[in-house]
Amino acid sequence: MWFNLFLGWLIKGGITRWGGYKVYQTARPFFFGLIIGDCAAGAIWITVGFLTGVGLNILPD
Repeated sequence: MWFNLFLGWLIKGGITRWGGYKVYQTARPFFFGLIIGDCAAGAIWITVGFLTGVGLNILPD
């Protein structure tokens, strides 16, 4: 999980360094959409698993 945080920090740093605050404000909804889309996909698969009775491992062992 640390790599994902590092990658997000690196992308944010690059956007603010070379694009400025205006580009950062413009790109923010895109990245929020990625987060919300990932959560929505997980919620859909949890619902499908619940309705079909098939277990789904969300967290790694």
